[in-house]
Amino acid sequence: MAKIAMNSELAGGGRRTLSVRIVRSIMIAGFVAISAAVLWFTFYWSQKIALEEIRERSGHTLNLVATNLTSELSKFQYQPALLANSSLFQSVLLDPATGPELDSLNRELERINFLSGALDTFLVNKSGTVVASSNWASNRSLVGFFVGTQPYFQSAMHGGLGRYHAISGPPDAGEMSYFFSHPIRADNRQVGVVVIRLRLGSLEERWLAPDHETMVVDDAGVIFMSTRSDWRFRATKPLDAAILTKLKRLHQYGDRVYPFWPMSAPQTDDVVEIADSSISPNQKSSAKKAQRYLFQQKDMPTAGWRVIILSRLDAVAAQTVIALVVVSFMLVSALLLIAVRHQRKLRFQERISLQEAALANLEDQVEQRTEALTTVNRRLRSEIGERHRAEEELHKTQEELVQSAKLAALGQMSVGLSHELNQPLAAIRSYSDNARTFLERAQSESVRSNLEGISELTERMAKIIRNLRTYARGEAVESRPTSLRVSLDEALNLLEVRFREEAVELVADLPDPSLQVVGGTVRLQQVFVNLISNGIDAMKGRDIRRLSISVVEHKEHVDVLITDTGIGISKEDRANIFDPFYSTKGVGEGTGLGLSISYGIINQFGGQIETDDNPDGGSIFTVVLQKIGAGETA
Repeated sequence: MAKIAMNSELAGGGRRTLSVRIVRSIMIAGFVAISAAVLWFTFYWSQKIALEEIRERSGHTLNLVATNLTSELSKFQYQPALLANSSLFQSVLLDPATGPELDSLNRELERINFLSGALDTFLVNKSGTVVASSNWASNRSLVGFFVGTQPYFQSAMHGGLGRYHAISGPPDAGEMSYFFSHPIRADNRQVGVVVIRLRLGSLEERWLAPDHETMVVDDAGVIFMSTRSDWRFRATKPLDAAILTKLKRLHQYGDRVYPFWPMSAPQTDDVVEIADSSISPNQKSSAKKAQRYLFQQKDMPTAGWRVIILSRLDAVAAQTVIALVVVSFMLVSALLLIAVRHQRKLRFQERISLQEAALANLEDQVEQRTEALTTVNRRLRSEIGERHRAEEELHKTQEELVQSAKLAALGQMSVGLSHELNQPLAAIRSYSDNARTFLERAQSESVRSNLEGISELTERMAKIIRNLRTYARGEAVESRPTSLRVSLDEALNLLEVRFREEAVELVADLPDPSLQVVGGTVRLQQVFVNLISNGIDAMKGRDIRRLSISVVEHKEHVDVLITDTGIGISKEDRANIFDPFYSTKGVGEGTGLGLSISYGIINQFGGQIETDDNPDGGSIFTVVLQKIGAGETA
């Protein structure tokens, strides 16, 4: 019987060993499958996240480059049209100048070119010959050169604004330039063209960065600006014979760059590989080195260009490797933990077997295990209690943080409220003082008018409080067609006493009352009062105190220019002038919120506020507002 029992135990032990091996194999296979899936997802998502970070960062850089290039060109876009109206240029082209007259004309062009910051400004007669130039005194003078075949000259002679970019010809070969041209008319006929030439090559230095390359491509697909010199004057696509012939005929990029070597860049945003341009394109593609880039582009419709940014993807691979290493370490740690726990489980099973074999010690073992479990339970209860206390502390801390945030928001609102009500309160005081004077003089109509003004101002103060409450709640600001004249008149009425007390001369060229813009009467008045008050403050202690208000209408917007003869704004202050709590006034003279709030109001109306220096001294604040067309309704 003992032998049979022993054989049964051996058979049972063999079955248990086989079962343990099967379970172990299944667990290993499952862990390997899970690890492979985790590593694959880690590789996929880490690569995707790193790529999206580069895409977003490069997208911002691309927008900045395109905006910078557009801004650089727009500064000179309208200058040729202004110069074309010069009676001096018209008379010279009608009656060619010689001697002192020509010298005077060259010096005038030199002065204009110096003030504008252009590379060259020159005058071309209708035959295409340069008759006067700003660089007349240099060794690269353009006087006498024939430019009649240039596209910018041909476009201007056909009556339009000429635009053209090219490598300038002799004596400035090799310099990438941009040309603006405009026809000059006299006696109802075209007598010549005025041309402004800008330098484009200097912009490339601003775009240099270690993690991406930037280039500008024309409508033919030729790269004419690039942060890499070996990419410049290459083509992003094969050029047909007609385009090559046209480029050679116009001498747009010089003779040394033909034929172009096509680059393997796509026409859409994507991850691409570009072969090393130092290797001849006649070699097999498998022999070329290749660099992976993220390709992004932005169109410049006005100039007919595309700005392309190629971001290196080395960081993507590095971040992916780091993520894989970290996850692999975690998986290995998990595997070791599972192995340890499995070994402990095996040992526990061996202990149970020994306990079954040693019946005499079974009671002791059971009591020991019971005591151990009791200790573990007590420990678990203690840990659960600690966790509950930690959660209660966390909730309490969160409530305190929310209350602190509310108190901070309340403090900011009170500062803004005191600033916004300061000017209406000052106006109410002025109206009340005037009413008392008129009452002493028995001028009842004037007293009634002042009291009505006080009533209107209190209503406006209520509107201001409602507006501030709207800002605090994050509600949308209501925009509607508003009479620009009414807002300006009301602002000037509020500040009439200050003009008299400060002895400030007001020169106002106000628009017709029918001119309407997108905005709100109270908010626009609030902005104009703030800007005009700042101008008056800036002229304290100045000999000449003159504040000018003028309105310039455009097709889609209206510019309101507020000019003072004050101390002006330094370049350092101009960069921060619209920031909250930033003030150039003395201590106690301002909160630094007026321009910030005005800037926010105009932005919510779809406009903007700009500042510039007054040539006669002082500053110019320009408020740009959207214009309500004749066919639009409220």
